[in-house]
Amino acid sequence: MQSGAPYSETIAADIFHNARGGGRSPGVARNTLEGAGYADLDLRAARDITLARGKPQARTITVSLDAFNVLNHVNYTNYVGVLGSPLFGLPVGARPPRQLQLSMHLKF
Repeated sequence: MQSGAPYSETIAADIFHNARGGGRSPGVARNTLEGAGYADLDLRAARDITLARGKPQARTITVSLDAFNVLNHVNYTNYVGVLGSPLFGLPVGARPPRQLQLSMHLKF
């Protein structure tokens, strides 16, 4: 879990005449707004399978299943901080949804 990342409120005009745009209104500090928090739960299940037991240098296969974002919680990113935008204060991106990964490793 993590608290929300800060972002800045800007205006859609070049008030400082520096050709960069995205200036802040007078009196508004940087990173005054805060996005939604982040919550994630990852799990891993693994099993070692030993081949040719009893030998001094037995090989082992590890089979594992990893689950990322098990709860499938939507974690939003990239909030719009431009005052004139109809999307002001809304996210325009999200981190990946639930993912599963199956893997095998041979130890010798």
